[in-house]
Amino acid sequence: MLSTDRIAFSYLWMKTAILFLLISIIIGAYLRMSIFYDPLKLNYRFILHTHSHVVLLGWAFNALCALILYSYGNLNVRFNFFLFFLLQLAVLGMLFTFPFQGYGLYSIISSTLHILFSYFFVFHFLVVTRGDRSWSTRFIRLGMIYFLISTAGPFSLGPIIVKGLSDSPAYDLAIYFYLHFLYNGFFVLTIIGLILRWLEFKKVAINHYHVKMSFRLIGFSVFPAYVLSTLGFYPIPLLYVIGVASAFVQIGGFFYLLKALWGQNRMDVFGKHKLILYTAFLSLGLKFLLQLVSAVPQMNKLVFESHGFIIAYLHLVFIGFVTFSILLLVFDTTSSPEKSPLLRTGVALFFIGFVVSELLIAYPSMTGIISLPDFPVYFQGLFWSSVIMLPGVGLLSIVIFRHSFAEVRTH
Repeated sequence: MLSTDRIAFSYLWMKTAILFLLISIIIGAYLRMSIFYDPLKLNYRFILHTHSHVVLLGWAFNALCALILYSYGNLNVRFNFFLFFLLQLAVLGMLFTFPFQGYGLYSIISSTLHILFSYFFVFHFLVVTRGDRSWSTRFIRLGMIYFLISTAGPFSLGPIIVKGLSDSPAYDLAIYFYLHFLYNGFFVLTIIGLILRWLEFKKVAINHYHVKMSFRLIGFSVFPAYVLSTLGFYPIPLLYVIGVASAFVQIGGFFYLLKALWGQNRMDVFGKHKLILYTAFLSLGLKFLLQLVSAVPQMNKLVFESHGFIIAYLHLVFIGFVTFSILLLVFDTTSSPEKSPLLRTGVALFFIGFVVSELLIAYPSMTGIISLPDFPVYFQGLFWSSVIMLPGVGLLSIVIFRHSFAEVRTH
């Protein structure tokens, strides 16, 4: 059975993560409000950096670490307990330095330390699971390899800035490199692996051929799919061919993933959280479809020149798939009652706020495709979509703090 200490510790890690999600939504609401009313007069760009680092590393990275520690009985608890505190100190360092200096000495030290500390977690997992040939572990291991690759992006920014190239495509491509391999590599593959792991715990039979094909198609197309991020700078025919091909390959992998997970009602084990489940996988499907659309030359030009489409896409992946998938796994592995009013209300508010936010973010960019009326209270609408999400996450936080992970048999 899972160690009781490890269950308690992994849940402490999850509680910490949900607090950072709550903080990041408060920061996001302030960012949207500051456009039309800013009582604090803080630097918008600095606060934006704070928001992105807290939500990516404080929420998502922490939550995935908690779920991985919970799911693998052979990880060293004492080692990860020490690492947990170092990682939180690094996140707190970013939380309290980015608002006042942006990318300055202390914020760069904090973010660099977080990367270095995260290496220890990744390498520990890779070493401990090196003999595990299950498909769930293969997905997670490949996701972690992509995490290591993604960190080349932020580490390259220093030399780029020193060489006076901060306004060149190299600077943007380094950021896109980081986000691409973090989102499409680490987040997507690790979450798929954790879902498969939970199905293994529940003794749900899975078609290994379909899982193998989804692993190969989704997992190994991440590298060539990076060219989709470069097309706005280098609209070369060969890159378009590679981009379209990789997008089709990923859609094929998603098709096999759906067959592996939904065939013979396998996902009924998550049936009590259908709204979370469908939101997560619909978002993942839309992600793959939008990648294909962005490979079309005319659409790529429109997307590249439209800040709204890019932000809407990032939110679709991060909130729609990553966050809802994490919530799916958390609430299905806890002792929380499935008919809890707090849980249902929290999920509903978070979902409504997310959908409204996505529609509003994409609205200005859509005017370049179809004729839409002016929206005089557009920024106020964006702010209120965040306000709707805030009590939703607050209620979900209460549910998480009231319960704990259930014990399951590992293998």
